Amino acid sequence: MNEAGKNAKIQSDAGLAPAQSVTLPRHVEPVPVAEVSRAVAATGTAARVLLVEDNKDVRKLFTIVLNRSGFQVDAMWDGHEAAALIDTAPAPDVILIDRMLPGLPGDILLERIRASARWHSVPVVVVSALRRRFDIKQLLAAGANAYLAKPVDTRELVRTLRDEIARATASSPLAPIDKAAKLPTRA
Repeated sequence: MNEAGKNAKIQSDAGLAPAQSVTLPRHVEPVPVAEVSRAVAATGTAARVLLVEDNKDVRKLFTIVLNRSGFQVDAMWDGHEAAALIDTAPAPDVILIDRMLPGLPGDILLERIRASARWHSVPVVVVSALRRRFDIKQLLAAGANAYLAKPVDTRELVRTLRDEIARATASSPLAPIDKAAKLPTRA
C-alpha cells in the first residue's frame, strides 16, 4: 500500500514466473450492470468470463476486479483444466488466457478453442509477460482477439473484455439488431 493508503500492490511470487505486479485502487466502485456491456445489459445477465491464469495472486486479482465490474468469472489455473471444458461446458461470453501456462500453454489452448465447433467464435483475450512483436503477431494470427501485456492495467482489462463481448454479440448472426434501441439483442 502506498503512503497515502489509496493503492494496493500485488506482486507474484519470486522465482515461479517472470516478476509481475499490479497496482490498483484500494477501493473499486462496482460498475452498474447497464455499463458492463450494452449487449450484456440487453440480456439482463452478467457476462461469463473463463479466466485461465496459473499465478494465484493474478488470478485472484483479476477475479475480484471482474466480479466488481459486473462479470461472472469461472477461474482455473491450467490449460488442461480449461481444455476439458471445451467439449462439455456451455461456451462463456469471453475467455481470458495467460500465454505461459503449465502443462498446456495458452497458445495451444487457443488453437483448441478455435478448432472447437462450439467455442470457435468466443472472443479470446491473451495476457502475457511476453512483449516481443513476434509473439504478439503469432497469437493474433492464431485467433486471439486481443493481447494485453503484463502488468495489466485493470481498467484496460475490463474495457477490452467489454469491447470484445460487444463486438462478438454485434456480429453474431443470432443477435439481430433492435432498431429502436440500436443495441444487439439475443434471439
